[in-house]
Amino acid sequence: MRKNAVLLAFTLAAALGLGACGPDSKQACSGPGQCPAGQFCAAEGICWADTYPPAIDSVTVACAAPCARDGVITVTAVARDESRLAEVRASLDLDPAKTVVLAKTATGYGGQLQLAQWPFPAFERKVSVTVVAKDEAGNTKAQVATDAATVARVKWVYEAGANVASVAVADDGAVYLGVLRSPSQLVKVMNGTKAWDATVGTLGVSAVAIGTSAIWTGNQDGKVFAVSSDGVVLNGAGCNAGSAVVGMAVSGDTALAATSNGGVYASDSKGACISSALTKRSDTAAVLSRTGDVFLASQNILRSLTLQASGFLENWFVSPPAPVIGQGVQVPVAVDATDGIWTLSTDGKLNRTTAAGATATVKTTSWSDAGPVLLSDG
Repeated sequence: MRKNAVLLAFTLAAALGLGACGPDSKQACSGPGQCPAGQFCAAEGICWADTYPPAIDSVTVACAAPCARDGVITVTAVARDESRLAEVRASLDLDPAKTVVLAKTATGYGGQLQLAQWPFPAFERKVSVTVVAKDEAGNTKAQVATDAATVARVKWVYEAGANVASVAVADDGAVYLGVLRSPSQLVKVMNGTKAWDATVGTLGVSAVAIGTSAIWTGNQDGKVFAVSSDGVVLNGAGCNAGSAVVGMAVSGDTALAATSNGGVYASDSKGACISSALTKRSDTAAVLSRTGDVFLASQNILRSLTLQASGFLENWFVSPPAPVIGQGVQVPVAVDATDGIWTLSTDGKLNRTTAAGATATVKTTSWSDAGPVLLSDG
């Protein structure tokens, strides 16, 4: 009788939700979040202790090639628990504190990680994914995917079929490629797809520049061509610069081509061709100052030219003499907002030359295979 009364008391307590009635009794619950830490709500409606972590059977990642910096990494995981899983999350080693909840699927858990939402302080690197499964009792299990995604700052890839010697990018995202094949080709590419190609001369294109009314090419056969934005050659047989074009600059409707024999040529899209009649070798492309003067490197000196109706005037010749800028400059030069000309010589001297010809070495470096680049803040 006493036993029956005790059993009846336990039954009534459980039915009425009165809580524990002894040292081994369990707290009643009706769903997740109603049990103390370290416990879960079992199907019987009572809280049970759980000290065992979940299990993760597999984690796979996928990213469409080329996996771009602003692309998407798709994560799928198979996770299980003897009690009940509370959530499954994924993170990237770019910022492990930032996590994304994976949704329950028919076969496991899955989700997409938008790479644009993570920092990416690299041009290209492998990005690893970690998945963490958590059960209702708070136990966790983490697993790193074995197939890390290689992410790069690549928007698209275009196969030109031959070496590309020069590239120019327009404000609308169009990319113009000078292709080294015979006959010469200028190719316009939009979002990785060829829009058109134009035949410009016989030998490969060695320089490309964008003007206000045309895209300009300088070729290894010494020809300078103007091409419209829809791929039509505007100046017929081109301007004959006499020898291979090593670089170009554009001012409005006028293109300036520096050649391997020292000549600098100005051409407009109507076919006019003005020679500098100079004999010093040109080793770099010409750059233009805000005043319209032309600067380029010739072995160990910097040249300054002014374009006039009758041709070019060399500003530094005898007095003042052309400034010496190191043992030699073979990489592109740059001009800053105050018309200072920056050069990097083969002996590692980073020099700045004023419009008046005064040259100062800003820094001596251990490298000389890449030209200076000036940012908007100077």
